[in-house]
Amino acid sequence: MFQVILVDRNGRRPLLLIGMAAMVVALIIMTVALVLQSTYSWFSYISIATTVIFVVGFAVGLGKHH
Repeated sequence: MFQVILVDRNGRRPLLLIGMAAMVVALIIMTVALVLQSTYSWFSYISIATTVIFVVGFAVGLGKHH
């Protein structure tokens, strides 16, 4: 239901671009966090946070829009 309201207000293309940009940024940060995880143990929390950001970006952009 949330996506329908966003699509009606903003249009499909901006949501796709914003969602995909959030996914790309989340994956880049996650890659850096996983590489540095052996040096800094708290980077595992960054990996978890970027997973949530990726899922939200997917829901906003490429997720199911009715």
